[in-house]
Amino acid sequence: MHAKQLAIDFDSLSMASQRAYLSDLADFVQWCTALGVDPRNGDVGARHIFAYLVGLVRAGRAPSTVRRRVTALRRLAAITPPPIKFGFDPIELAELERKVLTTDIGNASVLVISDDAVIRVGLQGVLTEAGAVCWAEPVCDLHPALITAWDYVLVWVRSHRGSDRLAAISRVAALSSEVTTVVPVIAVHGAALPAVTRLRLAEAGFRYLVPHSWLSQHLAGLAQLLGRADIPQDFHLATPLALRQALGLQLSGELEPLISRAADLPDTVWMDQTPKASGPPRSAVNELRALALLSGGLPPPDFAKYATSTRRAPELPEWPRVRELLRESLGYVDTMRPWSAQVAHADARI
Repeated sequence: MHAKQLAIDFDSLSMASQRAYLSDLADFVQWCTALGVDPRNGDVGARHIFAYLVGLVRAGRAPSTVRRRVTALRRLAAITPPPIKFGFDPIELAELERKVLTTDIGNASVLVISDDAVIRVGLQGVLTEAGAVCWAEPVCDLHPALITAWDYVLVWVRSHRGSDRLAAISRVAALSSEVTTVVPVIAVHGAALPAVTRLRLAEAGFRYLVPHSWLSQHLAGLAQLLGRADIPQDFHLATPLALRQALGLQLSGELEPLISRAADLPDTVWMDQTPKASGPPRSAVNELRALALLSGGLPPPDFAKYATSTRRAPELPEWPRVRELLRESLGYVDTMRPWSAQVAHADARI
């Protein structure tokens, strides 16, 4: 789809204005096409327009250019029938323009992802008041192509899919490493997380794990902290290789296939620290044990443990160990150590 196919009547404008508007529309249509969005089918939502305008500002476009492009889109929406079908009321265009142009370009632009509506709206409101360019949406709406418009993606990782209580991590893991390498992804959680969960975050492409308590204390200046890339070192995640080594796992491997299969089982399998007698079927247990070895990198038991036994050493990791690894990965074991000490240490460095 090309801008000239939109059949817009610009006859009332000067030739220079016509060329400028057609160029603006061609740029927008090209941007939509790159996302796989067809402007004619009502696929263009407010979040697309906002990300497009943020991208213009980040690219150094003058405010007059941003305003002219919004005007071109507004003219488009006024045509009957409109050649581009917006999935929102075009009246919102003026507010989107205001939000983008009234923020300090030196502050960070942040995409907030959360399935908790209270968290989502609260973080967006406070970050916007603090001067950040901010948008918020639920986990299911996370669009890989839109992420590159932002300086940071802030993810509230508590999200449910099946028995996975941290399903937002899997949504980020589905993004390409090219995206998460370019745009830092920050995990936010209410409690300290076990090392296995940190490994899951690191393998998914998260760069930081920030406690909600610290975030709450620093929200007023968070936009400036992010703009300076001044996130305390205590909240930087170690590399997957380093975490695997510390956990005694094989250095090559990936937790996500194991976690994805485990999330299909009922949450009652993972809720209690001690396995119930009425656990998952043996076939599911053996499948998870095999995945833990082949994909997760969890080694089988040490043969030395069975040196004096007539029983042959298992070739797969034992179920209690696999289950505990999955309980931690799925979010059923929150704290290994309190956040408070780490938060105090981080504050001392700011």
